[in-house]
Amino acid sequence: MSFSKRLLATTAVLALLGSACGGDDSDSTDATDAPGATDAPGVTDAPDATDAPDATDAPDATDAPDATDAPDATEAPAPDGPCPGTAGCVPANQPDVNQDGQVLIGVLSPGDTNDNGYYESFVTAAEDFASERDWEVIVIDRLETADVAQQTRNLCQQSVDFVAVADTQLTDAFLVAEEEICEGVIFYLSAGAGTEPSPYYFVTDEDSRVSQLVTGYATGLALEALGADRAAFVGGPDLPFVATAYDNWTTGIQMVLPDATTSITLTGDFDDSALGQEAATAAVDQGAAIVYTYLGGATDATAQAAAEAGALAIAPGTNRCGQEEFGLSSIFSPGDFFAAALNLLDTGRIEMAQTITFEVGVDPVPTTIICDTLPGAAEIQAEVDAFIADIGSGEIAVEDIIVG
Repeated sequence: MSFSKRLLATTAVLALLGSACGGDDSDSTDATDAPGATDAPGVTDAPDATDAPDATDAPDATDAPDATDAPDATEAPAPDGPCPGTAGCVPANQPDVNQDGQVLIGVLSPGDTNDNGYYESFVTAAEDFASERDWEVIVIDRLETADVAQQTRNLCQQSVDFVAVADTQLTDAFLVAEEEICEGVIFYLSAGAGTEPSPYYFVTDEDSRVSQLVTGYATGLALEALGADRAAFVGGPDLPFVATAYDNWTTGIQMVLPDATTSITLTGDFDDSALGQEAATAAVDQGAAIVYTYLGGATDATAQAAAEAGALAIAPGTNRCGQEEFGLSSIFSPGDFFAAALNLLDTGRIEMAQTITFEVGVDPVPTTIICDTLPGAAEIQAEVDAFIADIGSGEIAVEDIIVG
């Protein structure tokens, strides 16, 4: 079924969403860890094609002489004030900001950076980028909220040039960024959708509503290929971004299959494998053919439980299509965001209070990949890619579809 035919179902889909958040089988508790959002290159330059062709060039006599270039005196003055600490300023001496002869990157993560998924991709990107340049990386992971401030001070005491915060659970780090002990250190927030940057840090983000709508659309196509009409979402704690992901994923599914049903179970912990396995098994027993394992360290065990019960899983964040238990991968890897941020540091282009947004259909990620474990994977991928392209071009008015 083409997208234009499926779009007729959208109005009915949107009418169903009043009850989407929370779902049927939900249960939630407080938690500390959370996956964030998604990887992609940053800013795109204007293409060369906008230059006037040779045939229309003015003759030499009319060429503007060098003297017409705007002199330095007319350029916008640099923001006045400490940097970091002043919106729009560009910190001097990047990447070796403190000029001690060594570039040292600090990483703060609420999740396990050996989780074979979301948080591991964050650290792997930093280590790969740093190793090519003889930089060093200090990682503090599985960080409790109550410990964020002190661990941030500990990094600053070690003369780091740059502190990367893996997601919005650890934003107390930015209060410490304003303290004297961290003077001059550049702070960065990955997956910071909805977070306003400050003069002390900059942000990369993506609109997870759109990326999860795409993953839902792909899930609907996958259910259709399987001859099924029910999918389940297993998440961790009851957090707003988790609810928003579920809502938009459900919307995307019902754009393809208006009568499809979804359920959500919140285990309260992104890393508790036993709770994830229990939730996945119960969901499949209730008829789910696909289980979205929207988790952290518990992803693999939960996906395996779903497979053993007879369903395919959706991998969150990174491409896991090489493993037979996964039918789809929802790509929003923070490693790609981090790599883009480190490239700015390496080239001296970080600007404080800046937000760099990665867009579906414009940048390579976020995206959704269909695994070969699904029948007709290539055909489904082609439909997903067309849907993504239509979002990027504006042919699909995605703002009229997304929820939250």
